[in-house]
Amino acid sequence: MNGKVDEVIVTIRNTVMSATAAYFQNTLDIAFLSTETYAGEINMLEPRDMTTIIAISGPVKALIAFCFDETVVSHLVEIETAGLEIPGDELNIYRHDVVAEIANIILGHSLKALAGSGEAIALSPPLVLEGKGSFRRPKGANFAHVSYKTHYGYMDVDFISPVDLGTVKSGLVINSGVKL
Repeated sequence: MNGKVDEVIVTIRNTVMSATAAYFQNTLDIAFLSTETYAGEINMLEPRDMTTIIAISGPVKALIAFCFDETVVSHLVEIETAGLEIPGDELNIYRHDVVAEIANIILGHSLKALAGSGEAIALSPPLVLEGKGSFRRPKGANFAHVSYKTHYGYMDVDFISPVDLGTVKSGLVINSGVKL
């Protein structure tokens, strides 16, 4: 990758991390007890119980995955549906919608920082996956991982920033064989 692309990727990571902390702490009133960050030679990422993946395109192409422990998802649903009576057969729809919307909100706030670049930035619709599995690093992709510990469990944000997103789409394997 060239220096400008690397700089944009670092900017995206930093703004997503800041927006994630701000949204969880200020809007949801969920404190982060600790944060751990890994980057570089990561060959496999292991998502948590529920994962929302959104692709961004513009100055760089990347996939961003928000991964939640089930206990965090349950608490988020409690917060976001407070006062609503949810029929049991619709609970899973609400769970998916809540994690998808939280990822959309965080990325929407994050990408304001890139708006001044003059290039259009697009977000894909969120893809919500349940169950544990793994992301293998495709050739040419760069992984970075941020893990946030809360009172309710863990939440991770994973960044997959390839030189060519087409390479990742044809080779990113999730949940032991499901390809994106």
